[in-house]
Amino acid sequence: TPSDYYGDFPSTPSTSYLRLFESHLSLTFKASDCVFMPSGVLAQSIIVMSKCQDPDSTFLCHKSSHLLIHEQDSYSHLLKKNPIIIDTSTPLTYSTILSSLNSSPSIKLLILEHPHRELGGTLTSFSDLLKIQSLCKERNVWFHIDGARIWEASGAENGEYTLQDLKGVCDSMYVSFYKGL
Repeated sequence: TPSDYYGDFPSTPSTSYLRLFESHLSLTFKASDCVFMPSGVLAQSIIVMSKCQDPDSTFLCHKSSHLLIHEQDSYSHLLKKNPIIIDTSTPLTYSTILSSLNSSPSIKLLILEHPHRELGGTLTSFSDLLKIQSLCKERNVWFHIDGARIWEASGAENGEYTLQDLKGVCDSMYVSFYKGL
């Protein structure tokens, strides 16, 4: 009989396909934990919901964020959140994020798409990611990377950083396994 790979909850951690997959990802990214989600919409909604619980809190993202242009404002309809949007035709930078954080103390979450799909796969530089990490820690803002296409960008910047390095600069990251197909 075929195995139920998504619902193998009665299995032990050492025999559960899902738990073994999550453990493998934890090792790959040197992350403390990984959780499988059936879709990016669910994963991104959970991060918004969990980090912006205060009714006045909001999140910050680029105008080309997947949440804005491909999820039909689900964050607004389901979570009652309206983001602060950075309106630039270039990838997010430390200076644009700093400016936004200075103008709105209600921001509790930064969602940075890496790479920026709608900007031709361009990336925020790793040096800016490090500065953004420090800024977010200083301001108590959760730094989430929407890495839906991270596998396609893993060799970027002449191999100056690894996937583990990238996970090290953010508080959480979403990755997808079908985008490159």
